[in-house]
Amino acid sequence: MKIDVRNISKSFGYFPALNQVNVTVPSGELVALLGPSGSGKTTLLRVIAGLETPEYGNVLFGDTDVTEHPVRSRNVGFVFQHYALFQHMTVSQNIAFGLRVRKTSKTAAAERVNSLISLMQLDGLGNRLPSELSGGQRQRVALARALAPEPKVLLLDEPFGALDARVRQDLRRWLRHLHDEIHVTTVFVTHDQEEAFEVADQVVILNKGAVEQSGSPDDIFDHPANSFVMDFVGNVNVLTGHMDGYGSYFHNLVLPDKSPSIGTVPAKVYIRRQDISFAASKDKTPFIEGVITYARRVGLVVHAVFQLSNSTTSIEVELPFDEWQSLGIQVGASVVAFIKRAQVFPVLEQAS
Repeated sequence: MKIDVRNISKSFGYFPALNQVNVTVPSGELVALLGPSGSGKTTLLRVIAGLETPEYGNVLFGDTDVTEHPVRSRNVGFVFQHYALFQHMTVSQNIAFGLRVRKTSKTAAAERVNSLISLMQLDGLGNRLPSELSGGQRQRVALARALAPEPKVLLLDEPFGALDARVRQDLRRWLRHLHDEIHVTTVFVTHDQEEAFEVADQVVILNKGAVEQSGSPDDIFDHPANSFVMDFVGNVNVLTGHMDGYGSYFHNLVLPDKSPSIGTVPAKVYIRRQDISFAASKDKTPFIEGVITYARRVGLVVHAVFQLSNSTTSIEVELPFDEWQSLGIQVGASVVAFIKRAQVFPVLEQAS
């Protein structure tokens, strides 16, 4: 079931939660709504579900305009962050709840429940209460309950937000595997960039109620549409420089990057921590020189701080531990830093 969100606007009092938002979710795909707090992610999800009514715009499921349709007639499954399971019901009873409401026969309901228990890897837990389950198991029960009535669309609101880091990681991989099996059109909200990029087919980045960029995880990471996306996705160093028709400049760093055709304008240079490497000689370009002022190993990587020569500006760098060891450099060492990749945006854009 394809979802089309067209020119949706929604305000709460004087606060514009969504401003002319357009999003397309292809049939059978898993799409993540990603953005900072207050960006409009959950409001957009609730508009799709029918839990919020927009002031302007339309929501289409396939060719049907469902903007004015109540929640019940939209046939969506909704999974909340905090499970919202019925504590007095067993796992099987929770999963069967939507089927009972629809007056599904007992035989058909039992078959559907047993199938979902197996699909969700909850075998042997059908008679347990939610209080007897782990957080990850409770979330899988909530997902099974949402899927039981065979919804056209599955909506997930921060589904793993209440879980610890290891369980989150396991569950998001499991969710991707599950989606590859059932192919129900799915939209999920998250503020976790790694989660969105690992799970989703497409990512929609929202900011202040507007869409900044949508596309595949690779497209967004490799080709950010603007300075907000570049800054939001990944750990970046933001440096002040300028750009003209020939290139972009910061300190003694020259980048033949995208530039305006005429004139000289202030610019910001964005460099991800992983896109910087160190060496003892200047055999590559572009490079900058400086001193290592901080280094600390964190598992398989080293986090380092590099202060530019004749400047108070410092740059954060993240290197594989093996590479750091092979270089043999220590805090206080003078080094050359090579820039593998950088993005440059005019300052005028950031003010818009």
